[in-house]
Order: sequence, then C-alpha cells, then structure tokens
Amino acid sequence: LLMPTMNELNKEIAKDNKELKDDLKQTMKDAKELKKDLEKMQDKLMDKNNLSWDDKKNLQENIDKQKSMQEQLQEMKQKMDQNFEKQNEFKDVSESIKEKQKNLQELFDKVMDEEMKKLYDKLEKMLEQLQKKDALDKMEDMQANNEKLEKELDRMLELFKKLELEQKMEETIQKLDKLA
Repeated sequence: LLMPTMNELNKEIAKDNKELKDDLKQTMKDAKELKKDLEKMQDKLMDKNNLSWDDKKNLQENIDKQKSMQEQLQEMKQKMDQNFEKQNEFKDVSESIKEKQKNLQELFDKVMDEEMKKLYDKLEKMLEQLQKKDALDKMEDMQANNEKLEKELDRMLELFKKLELEQKMEETIQKLDKLA
C-alpha cells in the first residue's frame, strides 16, 4: 500500500470537498423545488373534494423525490465521513477542525431523521386510502420538514466552507513552518 504524498492528499481532499459542496448545493436546490411543488399541489387540492388518480400519482412522485433526496443525503454523509477519516488518518488535524467535522456529522444525522421517513410512509398509506384531508395535513408536515431541511443544508454548507478555510489555513501554516 502506497502512502499518498501530502500534495496528492491535499488535492484529493480539495476535490472531495468541492464534490461535497456541489452535492449540498444541488440538494438544497432540489429541496426548494420540491417545496414549491408541494405548495402548488396543496393549493390545487384545497379546491377539490376528492383526490383524483392524477393527484395521487403526483403526490406519489413527490414522495419518491423526497425519498431520493434522503438517499442522496445518505451518500453525501458517507462521502463526508470518508473524507474526514482520510484527513484524520494522514494529517495532523487540530481540535477545532475535529469539532467542526463532528458538528457537520451531527447535522447530517439530524437532517436524515426517522421522523421524516415515517412521514413518507404515512403519506403513502393515506394515498392508498385517498384521504384528502389527511393527505393535505401530511403535505403540510412535509413542507415544514423541507423548510427545516433547506435551513439545515444551508447551515451545513456554511459550516463546511468554514471548515475548508480553516484546513487551508492550517496547511499553509504547516508549509511555512517546514520552510522556516
């Protein structure tokens, strides 16, 4: 097993960081879109007495999109965990950075909570029974959760940017120390 050079490692970590940031931004965009879709659908359903087959299909699509977003978040968390492991294994990482890494990991766990998954399941069951009022209530819950998700993703992105900046500063300090 070859040990990567510090330069190779820094390049790899920078690439991983960029991918993670891009993924976070994309997921935020998806969450916003989904929130808009849910709002439109909610408005449309308010005027109806019953859910049509199309309404049911649209709602199911939204639930599927939401689930897919949760899976994306799961993959991002795994990438991030691997990235942090790599950094902690090969680099001298300060306590401050370790603390920020831990905060980011906790945020990810918070965003991917069981409550959200239970909500989708309830919504899917209601879809089968075509209960309009309950579906509307659950859509409202989903919207609220999406808003929370959006805010958390934004916080995660900001935290990640700060972490990245601090890592670059530490690397520069270490390089300067070696030159001194």
